[in-house]
Amino acid sequence: MAPSRPMVVAATLLISGASAFLAPVSTPSSSRLYASDGMALTTETRRPSSLDLSQMTVHAGRDALLQFQDKRKTKGEAFDAVHEPVESTMKRFNNLYGRPVIPFYRTTLYELVQTGHLAVTDATFMYTHFFAYGFIFAFQNVFKGYPVANEWEALFEAAAKSAKLDPAKLRTDAAALQAYMDSGKTQDDFVRAISSPNESDPVEKEIAAIAKASSFLPERYFSFGLCKTMEALGVEVNWDSIKTWCEKLNMDESRTQLDWDLLDRSMKKLGDLELLMKQVEIREKKRLAERLEEKAKKTAEMAAVSLAASSSMSTPVEGKEPAMAN
Repeated sequence: MAPSRPMVVAATLLISGASAFLAPVSTPSSSRLYASDGMALTTETRRPSSLDLSQMTVHAGRDALLQFQDKRKTKGEAFDAVHEPVESTMKRFNNLYGRPVIPFYRTTLYELVQTGHLAVTDATFMYTHFFAYGFIFAFQNVFKGYPVANEWEALFEAAAKSAKLDPAKLRTDAAALQAYMDSGKTQDDFVRAISSPNESDPVEKEIAAIAKASSFLPERYFSFGLCKTMEALGVEVNWDSIKTWCEKLNMDESRTQLDWDLLDRSMKKLGDLELLMKQVEIREKKRLAERLEEKAKKTAEMAAVSLAASSSMSTPVEGKEPAMAN
């Protein structure tokens, strides 16, 4: 059932009222960049005070693409990677999903779809179990409060296919990483896998491959998957622990740190939004019950008056005989 107008208004007010707080902080050292399709990008060079899924401009993949392009240009090489425009992915998503999206989820949904697009069209993209886990985790958690039960699965399927990914493979690989998390592994096991992976364990082999990749740059879904793995292995996720893990994997930590901030703050804001929606729904049900009770009371009063009037008309006046029909 679609949410009532008061629920939509309340949720919209929560998002719009918090937008100033949630927007990334601009910095004097920020630079304006343009990707191959002409879309303007802003890169922050210091930690924002706060982030939110509604502010997902998903420039992580674009940053990686531009950095890779710059590296190749410095070597005098031509950059000729095919970069499909995001509009094509969005069109595929709309055709695949084929139904309206509740307005206050729409912006976040489209930005998640764009995140997948920018990841897979990045010249440095490397598919991993962490990417698969992060992709599913984002949809499952962002849309767990969606008014249509389990609709996150349909949204996930359409988003994956629109980015030319196999939803079944994403589920299989995410499940494999979940099994790795649930197998009693520790941070020491993860570190060992970097240099001495168990060749029969695809996750450990992948960990070693990531550490050896010279041009690996993490994108947002990878960051989500890596940080959730850290949590599962008993690590307190913060900027320092992320830096430690990224150094062991021989990759820059700044993007993953920002992505974790985004995820952490966004989950809290979504929790607040879901609580607000439940409170509004309870108030709406209470008001509806009161209106129905008042309507029933008035109907009963009107029926009593009508019955009384009918009875008075049918009662003979004393001393007079009822009129006889001719």
